[in-house]
Amino acid sequence: MASYNRARAGSFPEENYRASKFSCKRCCCCISTVFLIIAVIITVIALLILLVLKPKKPEFSLNSAKVESLMIEPKPNMPSSLTMNISMIFRASNPNKVGIKYSASKFYVFYNGVTPVGVVYVAAFYQPSHSNTTLTAQVVAKLNSLQSPAMNLLKDVTVNRHLTMRITGDVGAQLRFLRINSPKIQLAVDCQIVGSPGQHAMRRSKTPGSNRISLLYSPVSFKPFCSILMYI
Repeated sequence: MASYNRARAGSFPEENYRASKFSCKRCCCCISTVFLIIAVIITVIALLILLVLKPKKPEFSLNSAKVESLMIEPKPNMPSSLTMNISMIFRASNPNKVGIKYSASKFYVFYNGVTPVGVVYVAAFYQPSHSNTTLTAQVVAKLNSLQSPAMNLLKDVTVNRHLTMRITGDVGAQLRFLRINSPKIQLAVDCQIVGSPGQHAMRRSKTPGSNRISLLYSPVSFKPFCSILMYI
């Protein structure tokens, strides 16, 4: 009798361990099932939203660019600088049924697609559904007039009458529905801009009250050719 009681008492810890292990497995299965159900519900809701909204690719590109001024600024005991003031107009088009939230972005400006001359900053903004938005920006490009990029730029403007520049940058965009933002997508914008300053646009004159030498009589407009690539 005593040996039977000892054997039975020794089996209790093993039975408790098995019961505890079974309970733990069942708890893990319940948690996994709950997460799976939540994931399925979220997927179904996302698919329903996609079917209802039918989101389309937003458009963001450079609409126009213009060289407002081009001048040489002599400096005492230093090489003079070639300064170019460029104004730009960006255009965003939203063909969707919901608004789009754009994050702040910056674009890099290159002369002949190689030499960096400046950075353009575009502030964050919200665009309503089925609308077009224009944004203006400016960049002041400065080059050492004694270095080859500035000399080549001057030659292109004054002799070749042909100036090519490149503007590249990424824009972050999110669809906004019921105050909820979708995952962010990126729009990679790459624009080649070509301008041909005519003879009437060129004039060498000294700015009153300073040593600056202006090389433009009127602004030179550029024609942009842009490509847009969307990625996540």
